[in-house]
Amino acid sequence: MSESKLVPIKWRALAAVPGESLNRRLYSKEILEDAAPGWVGKPFLLDHHTGDVDNRVVGIITNSK
Repeated sequence: MSESKLVPIKWRALAAVPGESLNRRLYSKEILEDAAPGWVGKPFLLDHHTGDVDNRVVGIITNSK
């Protein structure tokens, strides 16, 4: 996606919480905190559909904790 199409906004989202996922994996608070920095710079998609990523990106993650 072209950066010229992006408009800066600031918002907060909750992506994961500690506990058991729907696929029965356990995620502790520490594991999620360790993984959070790896999402910086990644696109934030409108939903989980990945077939047409260019038209589904709604933002870029600039900070995570």
